[in-house]
Amino acid sequence: MFAFVSLLALTGLVSAVDFGASGPEWSTVKSAILAKSEQGSVQLKAFAAAVDPPTPEGFTLTFGPLNASNNAPGFMGFVLLDSYDTAGCASLCNARDFDSVGGLCQFFNIYQGLTSANKTTFTCSLYYLPTDNSTATNPGDATVSISASRGYRRTSAVPDGSFETFACTPPALTCSIASFNGWVGTSDNATVLDTAAISHDPALAHFGSGSISLGSISGKTNASGTETFKVATTVKGRNYALGLFHSNTLRNPTNASLGIVSVVWNGVIVDTITGAQNWTFHGYTLTAAGNDTLAFHGGKFPAFDFIDDVFLFLL
Repeated sequence: MFAFVSLLALTGLVSAVDFGASGPEWSTVKSAILAKSEQGSVQLKAFAAAVDPPTPEGFTLTFGPLNASNNAPGFMGFVLLDSYDTAGCASLCNARDFDSVGGLCQFFNIYQGLTSANKTTFTCSLYYLPTDNSTATNPGDATVSISASRGYRRTSAVPDGSFETFACTPPALTCSIASFNGWVGTSDNATVLDTAAISHDPALAHFGSGSISLGSISGKTNASGTETFKVATTVKGRNYALGLFHSNTLRNPTNASLGIVSVVWNGVIVDTITGAQNWTFHGYTLTAAGNDTLAFHGGKFPAFDFIDDVFLFLL
């Protein structure tokens, strides 16, 4: 399981923290910016906007620099930094505890704010949903103007862990396939091969329409199935955060308590999920051996287990 340290202990860059922030992002952040700009004892460092900052390890630049900050779903809170530090913002995203609805931090927006009193501040906003420049729509207002806004997406070693690239052939609205996009489905019953699948069905997904389904779709066996993914991009000896959502109440809630799923890393069971639950986040810290294997084993009909939003992030 995860073992996160205090953000204040993690970095000396933190000058104002409100990870419990609620409501519209801008009104919340602006209040903190204006409060900080009034602190005469705080020495704010200037930022040369013409200089492109380094992209932090484990992240990809998705937009910027723009003169507008992000305004998007999945807001997890913010930190005011003492300088325009992309590496420091990335560290805060990596260390951010999970959100019970959205899971791990997947995206951050860093930007410069210039107040009407000519004071410069730097904001690091965190999100559990990645986005692009289409949501960078807030230019600020008369009290604080925005510039040097950049968005960075956390790179998962398991691409498409939300299973959104799998789609049905029209006119079908729901469908499934045993193996897809690097995932390989197998069954404990050699004669009934429908106990592990990638499913396209919004009713069976955490976000979107795709998920892993474990349990015999035909109902012809109570054997378990396994979905396995070979992770090709992990670095030997480095630690990774694995996050996922699990539910077993979507198809046959009466028998959900019979469900059991093993989370397997390189052939070793790191967790066994039992009991009835709606979409619930599960997170683990794993060490890579290189060419690692991730697998989910379970789903005994008449119980069904579903897994979605599987992300493996470098720590």
